[in-house]
Amino acid sequence: MIAAFKGVGADLELARRLYSLVHQTDLEDVQYRTALLAVRSLDPMVDYLPSTVESLKGAVLRLGLLTENDLAVALADCRRHLAKTGTSFTMYTVAQVWGRKA
Repeated sequence: MIAAFKGVGADLELARRLYSLVHQTDLEDVQYRTALLAVRSLDPMVDYLPSTVESLKGAVLRLGLLTENDLAVALADCRRHLAKTGTSFTMYTVAQVWGRKA
C-alpha cells in the first residue's frame, strides 16, 4: 500500500512533519494528540484497511504492484481474515494539532 501512495505522489511524511510545520506558523503552545485505534472483527471500521487498498486500485494496477486478479484475491482473503471472531488490528493517527495565536 505504501508503494501505491508513493505512486500517486502522496506525502508520506506529512503526519510526521505536521507538528513541526505548525510550529513554523504564528501559533504558540502548539500541541498534538495521537490516537491508537483498535478494531475488532465486529466493529464498523473492520473494512478500513481493505477499503483503503481498494481505493488505490488504479494506482496498484498502473504501478504493476499486483494484477487485477491478485488484488481481488488478496482483498477477499483480507476481508475473510478480518471477519473471523477474535481478529483485531491497531493503527495510530494524528487526531488533533492545535495552538493559539501568538
